[in-house]
Amino acid sequence: FAGVACALVDDIYRSKGIQTLHFLPTCPVGHEAARVRAFQNDNPGTSATLGSVEQNIFVPTLRADPSLNVTAVAAMFRRSPLCVASLAPLKEGDAIGAHEDTVELLSRIFPKQNVVASPRGTKNTDLLNGTYQGIQAYTTTEVPALHRLMSGRGMDPKDLRFQVLEDVGAAEDHDSGTSPK
Repeated sequence: FAGVACALVDDIYRSKGIQTLHFLPTCPVGHEAARVRAFQNDNPGTSATLGSVEQNIFVPTLRADPSLNVTAVAAMFRRSPLCVASLAPLKEGDAIGAHEDTVELLSRIFPKQNVVASPRGTKNTDLLNGTYQGIQAYTTTEVPALHRLMSGRGMDPKDLRFQVLEDVGAAEDHDSGTSPK
């Protein structure tokens, strides 16, 4: 979804001649491919129907039901805006709040932390209030939002740390800027 949000903000769709976008309502985890297929079937005049889903959900869903007949066209292997944001280095046993569809994946990447499903709508404030020591975030949207929230609270945005998940199992630690520590 971060890519879609950035493309909207940067007006990329319109610059490529796409004038009309229809966004389907969110759905339960694991139903994304079926919703895209149903929309395309109900709207055969539509040239293409695109959806957004985590790869760790998409692959098993399609394997379980190949009749969905959907294709991944922009999978982000080795390059993802997904990160874990924190205000201090994560320690063993620290809680990381994550989207329910990413808990399993992040638990494998952060086996020494306690990865739990957390509400998407409050995770930034949950981090700043200390409910979680880390949260799943996207460098493209939530890191800038966290910087704004921190500034508004009189906190130094440079205190925000994030571990970019560029390669499964090889999280890279970054400070609030872009250079590795």
